[in-house]
Amino acid sequence: MAPWDQLCCRRRAAYSQLNVVGGARRTAPPLPEADEHSLERLVVGDSSSPCAGDGSSSEDDEPPAVRQKPTVQELQRRQEQLQYLRQRPQAKTQELLHQVTQELLHKQRPKLSSPEQPRLQAETQLLLLELREQLGSAAAAEAEAGTDDKKASRRTPDLLQQLQNQLDPAPQHEVQQLPQQRELQLETRTLLQQLQEELLPFEQKVHMESPEEQEPVSGAMREKKLDALLQRASGLLESKSWQSAEETYEMVVELAPLDFRAHQGKALALAGQGRYLQAFGACRRGLGVLPDCAELKELKEVYRRKHKEQKAERDKPQPAGPAHLAKEEAREAVDLASDQLAAAKTDAEKHLARGMLQEAMDRFSQAADQEGEESARAAQFTAAAAPSPVALSPKKRKLEDLLQKASGFLELKAWQSAEQAYEIAVELAPRDWRTHQGKALALQGQGRFLKAFSASKVGLEQLPGNVVLQALMEQSRTKFKGQRDAEVEKQSAERKLAPSLTKEQARQVMSKAMEHFEESQNLAKIKAAIDQCRASSSDPSVQQMAIQTTMLPMVQKVLGPELEQFGFDANSTLDAMMQIQFLAAGDQEMQAKVMRVMNFLMTGVLAES
Repeated sequence: MAPWDQLCCRRRAAYSQLNVVGGARRTAPPLPEADEHSLERLVVGDSSSPCAGDGSSSEDDEPPAVRQKPTVQELQRRQEQLQYLRQRPQAKTQELLHQVTQELLHKQRPKLSSPEQPRLQAETQLLLLELREQLGSAAAAEAEAGTDDKKASRRTPDLLQQLQNQLDPAPQHEVQQLPQQRELQLETRTLLQQLQEELLPFEQKVHMESPEEQEPVSGAMREKKLDALLQRASGLLESKSWQSAEETYEMVVELAPLDFRAHQGKALALAGQGRYLQAFGACRRGLGVLPDCAELKELKEVYRRKHKEQKAERDKPQPAGPAHLAKEEAREAVDLASDQLAAAKTDAEKHLARGMLQEAMDRFSQAADQEGEESARAAQFTAAAAPSPVALSPKKRKLEDLLQKASGFLELKAWQSAEQAYEIAVELAPRDWRTHQGKALALQGQGRFLKAFSASKVGLEQLPGNVVLQALMEQSRTKFKGQRDAEVEKQSAERKLAPSLTKEQARQVMSKAMEHFEESQNLAKIKAAIDQCRASSSDPSVQQMAIQTTMLPMVQKVLGPELEQFGFDANSTLDAMMQIQFLAAGDQEMQAKVMRVMNFLMTGVLAES
């Protein structure tokens, strides 16, 4: 059955109960079908709507007349009312709740007779049904207008609690309840519980919203709220209400993450509960935002030392108790009796040794039982002295454990493990700024500043205006630019400019090469090498390749000493030869020398100059 049909059925049942109890014949107004204009009529408060009004109906109700076409003035008036209620969708709900509460407060239930009590409860149920209708109308207007009245949503549970107090049953000695009355009261309480469940998303939404998503406030109001929260948290610390102080300081951290007092107070509240590792993590997160804060640095070292001491004390072996000493003495007695029994020769000695052994074993068993009891008492005392765990939801507990584990990875500089842990945390709680901050820090630790910039940017898309993520994004951007500039400078320093030859230097190199090749000894060596390459294969292309492969090392050996004085080495000889050919392109004399050397190296025949 649809929610609208369920609401209609409950409302008709409430009117039927009123007719039976009150004794007068009442006619329930007709309920409209659930169409697209029904919620709008509820919000505007149209007099023709069956759900409008304060939930009471007179005995002279008549069927509604045929609705005429509204005038232009009426349409404008209804449009203004609808626009106003869209801006404050919970105002109507709060007004109706206040009206219900005031009506119940003015009624003296202990003085009512038994027939009048179910009538009052039936009226209360009717009012609650209309309250639910108003809540549905407010939710529809919120979804359409995209706004919600957070103050009204916070006030509504208080009014519902007052209504719950008014619905408490009267004492049995004053008013005797009938079965029908108890059934109606139970149904009323069930409806009240459903209304509270419907209000739960509004409360969660208001509680989970970050300061950037809430209504913008002026700087003076923000400072006033911050001072009030800090004063309240300081009072909780003085009264040693550690858990309440921790929750209050968490609100201060969300409101002013750049205020060192917020991180300092949260660390003190955690330390008061004996949770030194979490206090150390709070100081570390504060230093991530305020790296130059001396107070947080000092607290961080203090809690690091206290956590180590706490861990060492927990791992320290407990001193042996009286039961343990008695057990050791009994063990020695058992060993001694066993030795005596083994050394006994006569029956009398054996009988005496058996008696001593039995007595020693009884003592050992008794001492072992006492030691077990002492260990159990010590475990109970340790469990009682340990700080009670904070009651968290399973999802939040999983998130906190994961963040603590990832924080440990960061502290150990296990950057890849920290990155993986924070990625899981981001998937689990994408609207928690700590997950994006931790992931960016893990990426920065690996030197991947561009990825860290992207992680901070993704976090800002989820939490626009978060100052921590903005600062981290700018820091990643700056470090990435510095890293890129350093790489460019390093590459420029490593990549040296290739040396170049002038035309005169090229002439000098060519003259030296010609002098070397014209010597009879070198000429014969080159001819022998060319003949050997030609004899190696009958294929002209293979012969050409073999000649080039053989001549190149010889040319490099000849030109190497001459080119070294101009900055060339063995790896840049080919560059020098290409430069010589390029410079000879516009000089006929030089080009003729180049062609003469090339022909000689390919054919082994040195032409006349």
